[in-house]
Amino acid sequence: DRSIILYPKAMNIYESNAQEFLKPLLVLCHIPGGPPLRASELLLAMWFNNARQRHLFIWEKLLMIYQSRAYKNNIRFILKAISNLLLLYIVFVLPLRQLFLRQQKPGALISPYLWAKLDGTVWVNETLSAYLHKACTRAKVPCLYTSNWRQFAASITKEKFSAKEQANFD
Repeated sequence: DRSIILYPKAMNIYESNAQEFLKPLLVLCHIPGGPPLRASELLLAMWFNNARQRHLFIWEKLLMIYQSRAYKNNIRFILKAISNLLLLYIVFVLPLRQLFLRQQKPGALISPYLWAKLDGTVWVNETLSAYLHKACTRAKVPCLYTSNWRQFAASITKEKFSAKEQANFD
């Protein structure tokens, strides 16, 4: 038998590190990509197709988060440096996490959601605000939450862009 048996303790350490890597990446994906998405929109971004279409696409050499809603489409482009980190995570880390999951539960598939635990549970909405708060504390700037960023972006848009230009944002 040529099967590989991995140590559960080593898999748990790797999984813990993968989850820690995703925390600042979540904040980085939230802040610079234009008007911020709601926490639920960002946390429910899928990286591969299942019964529903994925939300991550490459367009014009940029990583795009595209979410189609009944009333509007949300499109955000992720900065190149952040995109590179995210794509490296998808290409190298997620397949290894899939291997770990299959060792624990044969036949199981990794979650299509980018910000999910190995058992498939998606991070709760409050996660984004908590990590944004921690990032602000580390940067020694006033603490902001998801709703603050969304309100700032809306105010800047209303102040700096005409109604005709604003129509292009949504």
